[in-house]
Amino acid sequence: MENKEREVIPSQVQSHDLQGRTSDTPSASRCSAPPPVVEAAGNGKPPSQRGEGPQGGGSPLHDISNRTTKLPRVRQRKAVFFDRDGTLNVDVHYLHRPEDFEWLPGAREAIKYVNDAGYLAIVITNQSGVARGYFPESDVLRVYDWMNEDLESLGAHLDALYYCPHHPHGSVPEYTKDCTCRKPKPGLVLQAIEEHHIDPAASVLIGDGDRDVECAERAGVRGVKYEGGSLLEVVKRALHLFSIPSN
Repeated sequence: MENKEREVIPSQVQSHDLQGRTSDTPSASRCSAPPPVVEAAGNGKPPSQRGEGPQGGGSPLHDISNRTTKLPRVRQRKAVFFDRDGTLNVDVHYLHRPEDFEWLPGAREAIKYVNDAGYLAIVITNQSGVARGYFPESDVLRVYDWMNEDLESLGAHLDALYYCPHHPHGSVPEYTKDCTCRKPKPGLVLQAIEEHHIDPAASVLIGDGDRDVECAERAGVRGVKYEGGSLLEVVKRALHLFSIPSN
């Protein structure tokens, strides 16, 4: 897969695995990772079927034999993928309570802009606090639900959440693993692309870390590094720079 050139788009205003809730019922999905993969050198409501496998996951992240033959091969949807902590909200140490959540400047408006432009707004986030035993998975979902509740006042919404609860050096055995979904690995983005029939060439991932840009590249999506300021302006300039149609 050809890597995309890394882009850093500063704003003009300076200041400081597999569940389904989509669009009408915003989805919160956590990866169910298979055993570690060695890469070649030099790419609404919680579900009722939230099953857990023996290693903290249910079905594999990409079950090609069981799923791809049933999905349309033409991907026509487009998405803006957002990192969460440090991009949408102030990066509080292991944030897991809605009362500690603080939107960054222009974040809510950026999501509204993405909604109105016809893109899916999808959150892609590492949440290793689960593996470290700092908080349960339910807290990740609780914060996400609060985000969507708060966005309602603006007429905005997030379409999906994809999060990785794993860490190779965690303290909770169920989540302690070298998975394929923890950024900068592209598993979460690839999963979202498959499940929502997204065209990666018409999509962009915005995050405040180098790992976000690398994750985007490895998934075949444009990567933009957010360096502070109005996220709305960053989104507008990114879509214009990459000449991605907004309608």
